Amino acid sequence: MYNYPVLAFSLEAIVLLGGLWLYLRVTRATTFWGKYGMTFFAAFLLLMNAFTYGGPNPPNVHADPSALLAIGFHFLYPSCREGIPITVSALAEP
Repeated sequence: MYNYPVLAFSLEAIVLLGGLWLYLRVTRATTFWGKYGMTFFAAFLLLMNAFTYGGPNPPNVHADPSALLAIGFHFLYPSCREGIPITVSALAEP
């Protein structure tokens, strides 16, 4: 499907907007962000998806995008820097 970017983007946009429509149908918001936050988020996702298809190619086809996840996990969960989360190490025998 990646060989046909217009078709792929269109299908992904339809699925995203369909999910947004279902979500907005069953929820009732009371605040500004509750009413418009999900719509802003869906617009952001559509823009990022359009940039993915229409943006520049990666400089190296062998670049590993999972490294970004590992870096983010490292900063979000500092207890895992040693490789063992606190919840697991708390259950371990001394």
